[in-house]
Amino acid sequence: MGARDGRARSWRLRAATTWSLVTGDQQTDNGVLNYHYRDRFVPEDFVAGATLYRRIRPDLLLGGHWAPMPVTDSLLERLAANAARLSELDHRLLPEDGFGTAGFGARIEPYRSTAGDTTFTATVRNPFPRAATATVRVVGPAGWSVSPTEQDVVRPRAAAESAVTFAVSATHAGRFAVDVTVDDVRFGQQAEAIVE
Repeated sequence: MGARDGRARSWRLRAATTWSLVTGDQQTDNGVLNYHYRDRFVPEDFVAGATLYRRIRPDLLLGGHWAPMPVTDSLLERLAANAARLSELDHRLLPEDGFGTAGFGARIEPYRSTAGDTTFTATVRNPFPRAATATVRVVGPAGWSVSPTEQDVVRPRAAAESAVTFAVSATHAGRFAVDVTVDDVRFGQQAEAIVE
């Protein structure tokens, strides 16, 4: 048995005999703040996570890509400080006009579907610090039917999200997107969905 196998066995035994909390990979003890997730990123989630860890105080934090971390006062302090700094930097560095940490102005659900008739929902975000009207246009393969192909939605305040629905009749596999224009600013294709 190699040294690595021995360490893995030791951690498995310790995890089985202590109170452990399985976390995402955002919190590590090596100073890396991993916040790139396709399901969106909210900087305040790190602060909430650090608060939760302090409140329930597990013996170990188990992540998916990092070695288990024994929970100490020092670790909890570092996680809380890193979380606060990440949130502060994020709010200071992101432009006021923009789509925030998500980086995209729309999201389509369901993301995956099969050929045939499906109703999709596109959620669009107001990137401006004022009320704005978004035009959402569906762009898809030739031969597909989309209804309606374009919709306007008024978003009454900054960062507000609104949803529009549309029906797609897909005759074959492919991808489609929503092209987003807010007031007179065209942001282009902001989200896609896949028909298999």
